[in-house]
Amino acid sequence: MSLKLLGSSASIAFLALVSAGTVSAQVTDPDAIVQTANLQAPRLGQSVTDPAFGIAARRITDDASNGGLSVPEYSQLRAFNANETRILLVSNALYRVVDLASGQTTHADLELVMPRWSPTDPDVIYSFNQRSGGGILLQEHRLRAGGGDTVRTVVQISSALGFTDLELRCYEDLSDDGRYMSLYGTRNGQPTMALLDIPAGALRATLRPAGNVDWLAPSPSGRYLMVQYAQRGPATNPAESAGLVAYDALTGAFVGHATEHYEHGDLGRDRDGNDIFFSNAYTDDCVNGEAACFSVSMLPDAIEGHKRRNLRRVPIDVDGHVSCRNTPMGGFCVAADNVAAPNVPLSGELWLVRIADGAYQRLFHHRSDTCSYYGQPHPTLSPSGRWLAFGSNWARPNCDDSADTYVIDLQSVITGWAQQGDIKTSDPSIDTRQGMTGGGTMTGGGTMTGGETMTGGGTMTGGETMTGGETTGNNETGGTGGSNNGTTQPMNNGAQNNNNNGSAEVNMAGDNTPTMDGGCHCGVESGPRSNGSALLALVFGGLIAIRSFRRRRDQRAD
Repeated sequence: MSLKLLGSSASIAFLALVSAGTVSAQVTDPDAIVQTANLQAPRLGQSVTDPAFGIAARRITDDASNGGLSVPEYSQLRAFNANETRILLVSNALYRVVDLASGQTTHADLELVMPRWSPTDPDVIYSFNQRSGGGILLQEHRLRAGGGDTVRTVVQISSALGFTDLELRCYEDLSDDGRYMSLYGTRNGQPTMALLDIPAGALRATLRPAGNVDWLAPSPSGRYLMVQYAQRGPATNPAESAGLVAYDALTGAFVGHATEHYEHGDLGRDRDGNDIFFSNAYTDDCVNGEAACFSVSMLPDAIEGHKRRNLRRVPIDVDGHVSCRNTPMGGFCVAADNVAAPNVPLSGELWLVRIADGAYQRLFHHRSDTCSYYGQPHPTLSPSGRWLAFGSNWARPNCDDSADTYVIDLQSVITGWAQQGDIKTSDPSIDTRQGMTGGGTMTGGGTMTGGETMTGGGTMTGGETMTGGETTGNNETGGTGGSNNGTTQPMNNGAQNNNNNGSAEVNMAGDNTPTMDGGCHCGVESGPRSNGSALLALVFGGLIAIRSFRRRRDQRAD
């Protein structure tokens, strides 16, 4: 490994080698190489303690031994219900609900389409009845205590809102209050992305996409429609069709860029409740793009407002999914490594990253191979952050999509630790931007780019004194629109579509309307290590879609 890949710091710390079985306390050193102990998979309902970290994982399903699958759907989706008593798992193209305490399946073989837990009602799962045709319905599945569910229609997606199909790229979580859900599909013959106000049964922000979309979701607060475009832009002044873009939840007006890249990450909240995007990404301002960094981007306009913090460089042979589904609590996220390269820090591990300062809590070797998509752990946190669920095939040699779910109780790990740590600006040893650390004093949660004094949570770019609030320049609602030169063009000559129910529909695409091909959680997964292709089997709503992906360094799957 060259010095250039390790970063721009003058000195490089020697990596500590920790033999499995010699550590019984929590491991926080990010550079320690921790060998994987040879452990047998626990039986159903039993726990096993990883001797390297002193943390136990409990097995709650038993399908992999028979070639089956029962795992959390994806890291960006809530697997746990609102009160953390149940967990929703994808199981051989259907869904099942497992009681967390007993490990018993309470609801089996559920035929759901893009299901999502209600963030506020522990007994409710939202699901569509189908994804295409003239009769798409959003339905509420209320789970009964003795098994089974009661189904009622919440919103008529086709007849009332005009959508004739929905795509997997809108399969993301609801806002934390359960009000907003993202939609993406064909509406009035055009590709359309929108926020659905579930209680009102009406569309709010309704837009034509500015480029090819990988995924879209409401921000945790519900203030923004976040759209991940499937292309990368420059570190400054990216086009609207690049990176993760924020639009106003009500008007659809362009607000800003949270990132300029297209890589693994998740929406979440910091410990003060602010919307953030946490990512494991290659960015031009981290080690000149030669290595990935864990970064925190403040919504909605981290790029324009210089509010991204590069917290920690990630080893070159470490790559995987992250989850910040603990949005009611906030303050930290979980990450996983899917590569399992030998003699590398974090190899094959699960670990927590504190959003304030990038501190680690290393947890467990997931012991899953990386040659199967659903064999990857896809870790996901519960709303309070107490529980972590992940999938593992426990190194089965056949590389098929067979894996079980394991859960870790994080209570003793996060108590006290989650809310500690001073807010850290970008690490100067890895951040290659100029003037990001400044010479002034910062006592709030904002970003400082010069030598001024800040005592509030806003953003400063000059030499003035700020005591509160936030200044966003032209990136207020209705401000500059990236590649649209600050304008948003109304569709239908400004006329309101009757199906909008009060929404303002704007065309963000101009003459370059993207096709509807592709898109889902997976996008294009990449890293600097290989140029091969992989077949990923994706099971969504009872359908299996197999896609081939070209790996490229500047684009990874979300």
